[in-house]
Formats: sequence, C-alpha cells, structure tokens
Amino acid sequence: MRVLAQGYFGMGNLGDDIFLSTWRQYLPGHEIITLPNPAKKAESTDADVVFIGGGDIIVSNIDYYFHQEFLERPTYVYGVGVHQPLMGGTKPTLSSEDAKKYAIYFAGCREVWTRDPESYNYLRSLGVPCSGVGPDLGWAYIQEGEIPPEVRRGKRNIGFIPIGYKGSQEVQEETLRALAKNMGPEDQLIFYPVLRKANPYSSEHIRNELMAIACRVLCEENNLEPPLWSPYKGSLGERWRELQAPDVVLSYKMHPSMAAMRNYVPTLVVPDTNKKLQMCKQVGVEKYMLSLLHSPEQKTQVICDFLQDTDGIRNTLKRNVPEVEGCAQDHLKNFIARVLEGR
Repeated sequence: MRVLAQGYFGMGNLGDDIFLSTWRQYLPGHEIITLPNPAKKAESTDADVVFIGGGDIIVSNIDYYFHQEFLERPTYVYGVGVHQPLMGGTKPTLSSEDAKKYAIYFAGCREVWTRDPESYNYLRSLGVPCSGVGPDLGWAYIQEGEIPPEVRRGKRNIGFIPIGYKGSQEVQEETLRALAKNMGPEDQLIFYPVLRKANPYSSEHIRNELMAIACRVLCEENNLEPPLWSPYKGSLGERWRELQAPDVVLSYKMHPSMAAMRNYVPTLVVPDTNKKLQMCKQVGVEKYMLSLLHSPEQKTQVICDFLQDTDGIRNTLKRNVPEVEGCAQDHLKNFIARVLEGR
C-alpha cells in the first residue's frame, strides 16, 4: 500500500515529525510518502490512501493540508486537534467560508479522529461526522535507543523546553524568574530546543536572547549556576531520548512533554491549552500546569508545589503511562487494520 501522509512534516518540529515516524513504525512493508511542502500546490500522486494528521491541522488556511485531488482517494483523519486556547473559552478563528470547507472535506473522509474532546465538539458543531476521540499518535510511538546520562552529575537536572515564537522571550522570562525562586545550588538548568534551526519558529533563533535572560535571572539575581544549552543535533529518536534524561522538566511544547512523561519524569506543562490539558489528564497530572493567566506569584507557587511533589508525580506517571501507551498502540493498530481491510 502506498500512503500519502499529510502534516507539518519535515519542518524540523519534533512533535510533528514524531507522527510521521509513528506511521512508518506501524506500517512496515508499506510506502509512506509526503509532499516537500504542503503549502505548495499539490502534486499528483498515485497513493492508495491519504492520512491527514496528527497535530493542529484545523487552521485558518485550509488549503495548507487539504487538496481536492487527495480527497478523491480514500482519506482518513487521525489524531488531529483544533488550536484552541482554554483562556476564556476562546474558539478557533475560522472564517465561515473555511468552516464550510472543513465540513465538506471531512464529510468525504472515511474516519475522523480528534485527540481531545474540545476539538471533537467543535468539529461536530461544524457538522463534521467525527468518529470519536482517539489517543495522540505520540503515545503510540515506539521508543528506541538508550537514555543518555545526566548532563550534570551530582546536580538536579532541570530541563527547560522553550518556544521560539517572536515575542515569546518576555513570557519565558517570567517563568524562568518564578523557577529561579525555587532553585538552589544543587540545581542545574538545561535548555532543550526541539525545533531545528531551519524552522522559522525554532528557539535556536533566539538562543542568545534566552541564554542572556536566563543568566541574568539565575546568576545575577539569584546567585545560581549558569544555564546550559543542549543543541538538537542528532536524530529524532535521539532527541526524544535526551528529553527523558533530566530529573524534572518544564515544557512549553506538548510532545517533548510527552517524551519526558513516558520515562516518568515529573513534567510541568505550559500553557494549559486543550491538547496539553488532555495529555495531562490522561496520565493524572493535570494539577500541575502553568497558565498564561497566572500572576508571577501564582507561577512561583505552582512551581514550588510541583518541585515538592516530584516523587508523587513520578509514581502517578508510573501507574498511568503504561496503560495510556497500551491503549494508544491498540487503537492505532486497529485503525490501520480497518484501513488495510477497507482500501
């Protein structure tokens, strides 16, 4: 079978590329193809089926992922979400024209699985016949390789997974300042970027600014160890495993958070968007999330509570993660079996 996988693949984003790796892991012996850039006009392919997802592909520019020539083939949508912040119940900014397009395109798909209830309800409100809420593909990813040793032996390694969006430095500085108030001489802060430099949103583009902010906050204001930067140099699988090495993690990115949790690393997730809230609920750690609406004092307190409860969080992850992984793997295997049977 020849599968055309459509998503934000090949752009250097660990979260999206983990989807493509997972498709390949579960479809051995089948050919998986992608277009170099889904934003360009679709090229003709002779794919037997089309997989759209996972990820936040419900966007205002619908033609980025959906092309009529794809939808003339058996098409399946799996593990998708609507980018919908929780703040104030904000809904996605979709024009009525795009909303109608989604309803029409999805109506022709054989199955449509969202990865969180809010996305499911929103798509249903557009008239989309969703199949249900299914596990995120990241839970089904087959982890390979060894976890590397700690970056700083003898220290509590605190991993910080940043974002690289323009203007994000101020938000991250506030989080770093709240974190620094809860750190001591036994702690080592380590940045783990998860988007490669070629991606316009890569934190590598603001590396110097982030490091300068962290040095000021940690060293000058709190007399702590200077931060370290762990560059994203190796393969996707290697980076996934590197994210599992810290003792604790603070993360602005969903799938890097998931990578850490899958090794039972206590992880504080920022911010509390629907997809991240669903991820944390699945493994029972939704109590520890930072909101963009938190005051600096509230952030400091949440981080304090989080760092004091790392043993409890680790035990919770050990209880819940294996079950979530097993359900995700079974769900994906059953989905692929239906595709192979019905194509």
